[in-house]
Amino acid sequence: MADNEILYTGCLVVVLKEVRVCGVHHEEETGCQSELQFHVCATAAVPVCGTAAMEERLGECVASKTYPLKSGMIMEQLAVPVMLLGTSHAQVAACEEKLGGADDSGGDETVQPLDDGSKNPDNIGKNCTVGLELLLDFNLFRGEVVSTTVRRRIAVESLCAISSQNCGVATVRVSADVLQAVSMWSQSEVSQHNPDMSNSNEGKEGEWYGLEFLVIVRSVDMSEPIRLMLKAEEEATTSLGLPQRETRTRYLHPPVSPMPYSALPLELLYRFYCLFYRHIFNKPMKVFNHVIKLLRAPYVKAWSDSVVRKDSIVGGRWNELRVADLRPLLLGEDGLVPVLATLFYCPSLRTLLLDQNGLSDISCYRIGSIFYKHYYLETLSICRNNVHEGGADQLVRLLRRNKRITCLKASDNYFTQSMSSRIQRMEERNKESILGDPFNVFSAAYAYAVTPGSFPSSIVKEALAVWVMLSSTPLNTVVPDCLPNSTFGIDVSPAEDNEDGTKRDDCDRVEGRAAEGMVRKRVTSIPDCALAPLLNEVMRTVALRVSPTLHDPWTRLIFSDIETQWKRSIAAEEGLGTPYEPVISQPRAQEEKGSVFGETVNGIASCDVEELYAVSFLHIVVVTMRAFGRLIGWEDAESILRDIGRRQAALGVVQENYSSAVRHFVQSLTVVCGKDESDVEHSAAFLQCLALGVRTAVAS
Repeated sequence: MADNEILYTGCLVVVLKEVRVCGVHHEEETGCQSELQFHVCATAAVPVCGTAAMEERLGECVASKTYPLKSGMIMEQLAVPVMLLGTSHAQVAACEEKLGGADDSGGDETVQPLDDGSKNPDNIGKNCTVGLELLLDFNLFRGEVVSTTVRRRIAVESLCAISSQNCGVATVRVSADVLQAVSMWSQSEVSQHNPDMSNSNEGKEGEWYGLEFLVIVRSVDMSEPIRLMLKAEEEATTSLGLPQRETRTRYLHPPVSPMPYSALPLELLYRFYCLFYRHIFNKPMKVFNHVIKLLRAPYVKAWSDSVVRKDSIVGGRWNELRVADLRPLLLGEDGLVPVLATLFYCPSLRTLLLDQNGLSDISCYRIGSIFYKHYYLETLSICRNNVHEGGADQLVRLLRRNKRITCLKASDNYFTQSMSSRIQRMEERNKESILGDPFNVFSAAYAYAVTPGSFPSSIVKEALAVWVMLSSTPLNTVVPDCLPNSTFGIDVSPAEDNEDGTKRDDCDRVEGRAAEGMVRKRVTSIPDCALAPLLNEVMRTVALRVSPTLHDPWTRLIFSDIETQWKRSIAAEEGLGTPYEPVISQPRAQEEKGSVFGETVNGIASCDVEELYAVSFLHIVVVTMRAFGRLIGWEDAESILRDIGRRQAALGVVQENYSSAVRHFVQSLTVVCGKDESDVEHSAAFLQCLALGVRTAVAS
């Protein structure tokens, strides 16, 4: 059998955004009482007149819900699975000969050929020109009987061009002539939409009448876990001397961009991988209901639109699966593969239980390839399977590469006692590595930190000296209307007038106006020290360094600085730009505020800055150091810290996130303070005081 030479695996995500009737929003049409309804079926296909050097193997059709034509905005997302395979040269020649004698019937099915560079399968995809056609079948009907189906084709010239953060926008049209020809619209209905139309169904010159569907298309590459496991299979086949599969699978070109976080539900990913491996393994792949329930159940929601019940946030933005218990199933070697590919996109996973699932050495190779970089996985159980020495060696290798895994249970398998001892030694080494980390504020080394009184006065004095440096606020942010909350507590006289009668302090610079706006607002909420430039510069470094391990933009936002978000909010209110955001018009700003997915800058989502400060890591730093400075009592500070910790835990923040943030905070602080002996002592003192605040917040 021929090898599977894959060009692309993933999904075409089609968003049916809007329906327009006769060129205007249908919601604005008050006289139309049509009972016409529709739903859309989307399919991906290689164009008939395009390249014959590839084929689409899955051929899946995804249908939308049924909508009345009266609705304007739809915003339904259809994920069309796609698997493009390169064909052999002999198949290309046969296809070209067949196409040469074909007669294109034309009609309403307009074919837009794709420019793929060359029909040679060796050249396809080298310049990111792999493309296909998206077939949209609009089923129009009155009542419950489908009257007609209108097919429209959208040419996708390059899947690379609409991947990651990019997208393609298309307007699909069904003319009034077509609707009248199939008796879907009567002449009276058409005239009701546009009275200017004549009996010949032609309106004014340059105008068009009918139905318009606004469609947004994105490609989502889902090949990353597949590539990792294919490489692991090749290594296992070579090392263990296993027989090769009859049909080998390989990718012709490297991936272009990874799948964005939360692009698709995990349930949909699992179904896609089952469908994909059904073709790769050439056997039926069962979709287990138990796995579907696991992937559906737990969700987390952002604080701006969440429902709070008993100090926990209910509802969901995306999956936050922590424990994957697959012991009730008997997956087998092949059945585990789509599950592993799905869990690759579950960064919150902490426990994976695979006991008694009929797994062997090759499964250990696959597990090692998927989880060797996983940041939160700490427990893996693979007891009572068919693992031998080769598979156990891969488990040891996984423990060596991923030091976060501290518990690996592999009893009742077929490897020797010496291999079991190696696994136990690696477990102990990983535990010692985590407990011995000086930035792990949850270790026993910081158990003495209970109250500010637990620290010697010398340590408190050194930590407060660092805090004074970090929390210093520029003088130009102090104005008369904020004297009660001023950092310096000094009286500022009114500004003198210029020759033209204007105030000397008045300026048109964005920074000046934004700073004045900050002062006006922070009287009511955020203290001055939280907006200190040096402190926020350190927090920007923390946000940058923790971002690779924090995939969720809302969780990442917790560890961001406040100054940037505050300036952006002030600039948005005044219609100004900031160093982090271009100047935008008011209508566009309002449109972005009302968008479905929210606004992100540098991978960090935006929200109300006061709500952000209430749950931010910076808030923990400020409250802790103000308590050490005796600006607030410890009982009040403890209550505030525990409230922050509860809210952060509800948003998905775990202990590893705090340890990472503390590490990067103190390392950045060391750069600021210096590396002399006395400077290091000051940084160490600040670390100990900060540990008290973090431990108190998490203790809730």
